[in-house]
Parts: sequence; C-alpha cells; structure tokens
Amino acid sequence: MKNSMVFVLVVCMFVSLITFSSAEEVIKVKVNSDLVDFDVNPVIVDGTTLVPVRAILEKLGMTVDWNADTSTVVGTKDATVIELTINSKKAKKNGIEMELGVPAKIINGRTFVPVRFIAESLDAVVSWDDASKTVDIKLTNNNNSKPSFINGGWAVEDEDWIYFYSSQYWDISDLYKVKKDGTELTKIASDAIGSIKIIGDWIYFTREGEKWTSNLYKVKKDGTELTKICEDDISGSITDGEYIYYVNKSDNNKLYKIDLDGMNKTKISDDEISQFDLYKNNIIYIIAEDELLSGNRFITTGKVFKMQKDGTTKAQISNNNAVNLVVNKDDIYYINLNDENKMYKISIHGESDTKVFNDICDEFTINGEWIYYSNKSDSVEVSSDAFSVTGGKLYKIKVDGTEKTKLTDIIASDIDVTSEWIYFAEYRDNGSRNYEIRRKIKTDGTNLTDVEFIKE
Repeated sequence: MKNSMVFVLVVCMFVSLITFSSAEEVIKVKVNSDLVDFDVNPVIVDGTTLVPVRAILEKLGMTVDWNADTSTVVGTKDATVIELTINSKKAKKNGIEMELGVPAKIINGRTFVPVRFIAESLDAVVSWDDASKTVDIKLTNNNNSKPSFINGGWAVEDEDWIYFYSSQYWDISDLYKVKKDGTELTKIASDAIGSIKIIGDWIYFTREGEKWTSNLYKVKKDGTELTKICEDDISGSITDGEYIYYVNKSDNNKLYKIDLDGMNKTKISDDEISQFDLYKNNIIYIIAEDELLSGNRFITTGKVFKMQKDGTTKAQISNNNAVNLVVNKDDIYYINLNDENKMYKISIHGESDTKVFNDICDEFTINGEWIYYSNKSDSVEVSSDAFSVTGGKLYKIKVDGTEKTKLTDIIASDIDVTSEWIYFAEYRDNGSRNYEIRRKIKTDGTNLTDVEFIKE
C-alpha cells in the first residue's frame, strides 16, 4: 500500500510539472513567422518542447497517420516519412532509426511530440527565444512546386528569398537570389542550368561543364564556397535531404545517388530512366522506351514503375506510356501519351488510372492543390525562317480537375511555382531565329513581367 501511494505521488508531481510549464511559460511556436494555433498548450519536459501532434504536422505540410497496433504516429511530406512511437526514444526518419531525448507522450488523452525533431526532419532551422518563450521554425522550400524533369527546377523559394537562374542572354544563365519583395537582387554563380535545391545554408544546382555536360555543384547562400560535388553528366536530380538522387547521363541514364558532400556515390538501378520522383521510401520513375519531339525539345517516354530507394522491389504501376511525372500525396500525376497527352493520375499502389481533365498537356507542375500546365488545347504558333513551334498557353486547375483558369495567352514551358509567382520560359521569334526568355506572373494571372537579371 505504501509503494502504491509513492507511485501515485510521483505521477501527480510529473503531471503538475507539465501543467506548470504549459500554464506559466505559455510556449508559442511559429512556422515561417506564422503562429501555430494549438487548442492545447505545448509543454516542456526535461528541457524538450512537446506540442500537440496534428496541429504541428499539418502546419508543416505533413499528412498524419496513426498506427493503433504499435501506438505510432506517422508523418509524411513528399519523400520524407517520420515515425514516433509513444514512450519510445527510438524514432525513424525514412526508415533510419534516430535517438530522441524525450519521446512522444500521451498527456491528458492527447498525443504530444518533440517539435525540434519534427521540424529538423524536414530540414527546417529551429531556434528558441527564451524571452518570449517561442520556438521559431524556418521551413525551407515549403512553398515550391514539385520538381520534374521537364520544368528544370529553376526557381526555388526559401524563407524570405527566391533563388532562380536568369540572364540577359537567351542561351546562357546565371544563379541569382532576390528578396520576395523584389529587393536585393544578387548574382550568386555563373553558368547555372537548373535543378536548384536549398538544404540548410547550401544551394545545390547543376552547372554547365565541359562539352555541354551538366555537373552537380553546391554553393553557400552568400555565393561563397562554390564546390563541384559530382563529375557525372546529370540530366535531373531530386533530394530527400540526405542524398541527391540523379539520372546519370555518363552511365546511359541510370539512376544514382550521392550524399550532400559528394561522397558515397551509389548506382541504384540498371534501368534506363527518363524521369523520376520520390515518395516515402519509394522511387517512382519512367523507364525510357521512346523519344519524341514536344514543342521545341525532345522528351523520352515509357511505362511507370516504382522501387525501393535501395533499388529493390521493382514493380510496374501503369501500362500507359507516360511523360512528365509528379507525385502528389498518394497519387502519381502524368501525361498519358496513349490518350493524346491528357493528364492522368494513378494511386501509388497501382490502382486504376484516372483521367484528371481533357486538355492536351505539354508539361505541368503541382503546387499544393493546383496543377499549373501548358495547355496545348489552347495553343499558339511561333514561326520563323528557322522552323515553326506550336505551344500551349499557361493554365492552372485544381488537382481534382475543377476550377480551370487561363493565366496568359503566350507559350509557356519550364514551369516552376513559388508561393506568389509562376516562373516559366516564353518561346519567341524575332523573324530570323527562335529563342526563349524567362518570364514570371502572379499565381492569379496578374503582373506578367520579365525575370530579373543584372546587366553586364
């Protein structure tokens, strides 16, 4: 009886400590300066801030699942999957086990999780302001469109800055950054090609090498420490925050990965791959089977497959001939060449293909609930003495196929989207030759303008 009373007393002291922390200190959490609205206050346990799970995960753009059999919270965002089991100091990120100082807990019937682990799993920068008792989370790349291999990944938003490539010349480009309010335009590096990714203090991008190759580089956000991290000729790359996955043209378009310092290069598959995306522990990809001319460029097409990130458990998902693949939540969106380049989607689990809408697509990207695409059902022709090109005008439509909206009447390609702007290439003709210029327009279709550059 005495032991039971001691146990009850200890539990009561612990609950009192948690209640005191949440009531007296009034812990606040901000994500990119926006205050998170919790219906139950965060608490501090052994120096670690715990917050209600659903509010923080959804604020960070993650989907939330609960495994009742193992009492495990699962959060998913694009290629990142985190798992926290109640009262266990062992957590997982993308299947890799990690140690927690304080585990996830159930407090007064609510599930609380360590906020720093959650945020840093998404490569966010986390700081603590003791004076205001505020956890400040700076989430990088949270407002950008999903990368694909046709749009090139040439405009990326990170905190208060937009990183992009631009130039006064149509056939070369440089890496720039500019504040979201349009101030402080700064050139960072020359000869940039695309595939821009922001990870911590570093910008990863492809840069023109010898004999028209594209090599992987990194540079600090302030333009210092420009470093080549891979000699391979790269056609496109995506990162999960730990590795950079890329199609290696130096090895017949096989899929490779390399760590962020350029070490531990590994071939993942012997398939010849045209495009791919990441989803949880899977790689979704198109095996290159055929090549065709789309607009003013050649693209490769093939069937959609998936495999584990280590190259195992390969399975075909769709029998359609696909191009320009993007994974959004649990669905794979792609252009279906078997149905006149219409937009289709299929579940990641390989259930039936479904047409999203009837417009003919040249290319597309996805940002949140919107698809931004080049609509060849509403096309415009540009011709010169060199040759003629017919391209689609810029549209947007909800991922469920509703609320179709025309944004501009000019040809649009290489489409990338940040929180406020759509970046794209406009195809032009001056009577003697064809060329592209870089444009941007607000996501509501206003303020069409040229992308900034520094005249030299």
